[in-house]
Amino acid sequence: MSSSSSSLHPLNLAIINMILDGLRNGELGRCKALGFREQELRAIGSAHHHSISVLACSSIPWYRLEVDGTIVQRLLEQGHRSEEDDRMINRAIRLGATVPMLNQTYGLNHREVALRRSWLDLPKRRGRWPDLTELQERSLWERWVQLTRENPIDLDDCRAKLDIAMLLAEEYPEGAVSLAMIWTKLHDWIEEGLV
Repeated sequence: MSSSSSSLHPLNLAIINMILDGLRNGELGRCKALGFREQELRAIGSAHHHSISVLACSSIPWYRLEVDGTIVQRLLEQGHRSEEDDRMINRAIRLGATVPMLNQTYGLNHREVALRRSWLDLPKRRGRWPDLTELQERSLWERWVQLTRENPIDLDDCRAKLDIAMLLAEEYPEGAVSLAMIWTKLHDWIEEGLV
């Protein structure tokens, strides 16, 4: 690499290319959004090739880029939440979540749930889940009361309820009590005003 090309400021070249592309395509609004005034855009649009090269190849940065740290942090947190949501959804499906449960908590439709079940290599479930036995229901109630005393939740928060329901489902031997069975029972208790 020559010394002259290594002293170029890469942002200058990128911005001038964006401006020229925008002007060629009649996207004046896009060019103005970069902070240019109309007279500057007119000057760039009518400039000779040599003048544009001076702008593009200048080692002095003439365009300032600013990072909005608050927005970057918010987007990173959103990405993290999305990864966490993916883990929660996959965990719920493995534990026997139904499409209505996942639709209510994450907005997933039947096709999305079926696709995830396929990715997780889970067999298709047919028919209804059996009802809980009296013993299962009693132990579930006692554990629910204990967990919600230790970690109070808003009963209108579907994700918080789902999180506790998954903890409960994981306490049973695999396949003995599904998440769907627990979810149904929790909603029965809520409708009856027991919780």
